[in-house]
Amino acid sequence: MSFIKPIPVFIGPAAFFHAHFGNRDKVPSTGSDVVEVVPCVILPGLTMVSAEKCRDAFFEPANFEILSSVSGGSTIAKIDYWEHTSEMDIHAAYVLNMSELSASYCWSQGFKYWELALNRNLYFDSWIHELGTSVECEGCAELRKRVEELAIKVFIGLCVPEICSETEIREEVSPGYLMNVLNSPIPFPVPGEPQLDVTELSHWSQFQLDLIIAGLDNCGTTSLGRWLQQVQSIELSNLGEEDDFFFRNDRLLPFRSEVEEFNSQWKSRQTLKALRHPNLWAHLRVRMALARIPQLKVLLVVCDPLSRIDKAFWWYHICDPPLPHPEIAPLVRPKGCFESISSVLEPSFLDRFKVQRHVEHLKQLYQHRLRVVHQAYMRESAWDTFVQIAGWIGVSVVSAEVRLGRHNHRPGHRTDLCRNSTLVNLLKVLLSSEQL
Repeated sequence: MSFIKPIPVFIGPAAFFHAHFGNRDKVPSTGSDVVEVVPCVILPGLTMVSAEKCRDAFFEPANFEILSSVSGGSTIAKIDYWEHTSEMDIHAAYVLNMSELSASYCWSQGFKYWELALNRNLYFDSWIHELGTSVECEGCAELRKRVEELAIKVFIGLCVPEICSETEIREEVSPGYLMNVLNSPIPFPVPGEPQLDVTELSHWSQFQLDLIIAGLDNCGTTSLGRWLQQVQSIELSNLGEEDDFFFRNDRLLPFRSEVEEFNSQWKSRQTLKALRHPNLWAHLRVRMALARIPQLKVLLVVCDPLSRIDKAFWWYHICDPPLPHPEIAPLVRPKGCFESISSVLEPSFLDRFKVQRHVEHLKQLYQHRLRVVHQAYMRESAWDTFVQIAGWIGVSVVSAEVRLGRHNHRPGHRTDLCRNSTLVNLLKVLLSSEQL
């Protein structure tokens, strides 16, 4: 497999302890239930040594030093979906890059990169509390303290020789690796499946995906997706419906099985592969991860911010809407509802509708691979807009093949916005930076 350009890194036992136990103020936090990412020191010229047996390959002293040096990095991180700070952008890039650095060097040497998802309570609680009670167990009390300071769920990247099977990794490699980095004076038992999940990791660049159809809330993503779905040379995932595949977890690298599952859905090698989901633009981890797919282009549909807020408020926040959306359910408004759209003026309420910084970040990530389409052009010059989009993504279209209709369109009165000119003028001022 061809992965990103490898960069040699060193992540040793000392760095593992740093991530779990010390100097937490120097490492961006990823949440109390997830292990912090490990900082790296670049060391040139490392060469991994192969062996014929899994245990010999991993635990032979020279091999173990190298294999463990590119292991230990976090493979998962909690990144706030709607965080509005540049610091969060930096943090997200940091944890994603650190995970890639370890994995890429591991792959470059012909080895495999696995995730160890360890549940501290399930694994250690059955026997760790007995340690330190005997004078014959020197160092056990210190081991128990180190274990108790671990995160409840620890996600570790582990570089393993290719000859090692999943069973060998669970039964031999994992306990030995944990014993080493925790400096254990006693052997660790073999963890069971509920206690430890062992899964091979891959890279985002391995996804067969050429096009993302994204858009701001209620701006026309569905319509654009339906238009493109009619072109024979384009395949859409999930039969053209919204596809939340990349929202399933908070992983910094995908499972190999996930990549294979996603790629197996395509019927032809010749078609352009596309996925539609309106919120891909807003999710920080997802948009950064997908930017790693070198051929991927992004179509982003935007629209008038007042219209977008009006529709979003009607859909998610207004009480007893005069024109109920057929998909509306009580669960849509779990935190109550509001009688008037003037509620958006409340502190922090309007912030959730601001998208400028997200779009600017998209421009930085994708550059020439990003195409912004305004809903107004889709309405006023549908065919010309569609032809331009088709040319940009590299497909040809014939007018007789497609119908450029409007989808999820709800005409008529929705909220009291249009009857409140004072509020309209105020919102125009407050949203002046949101004109895309």
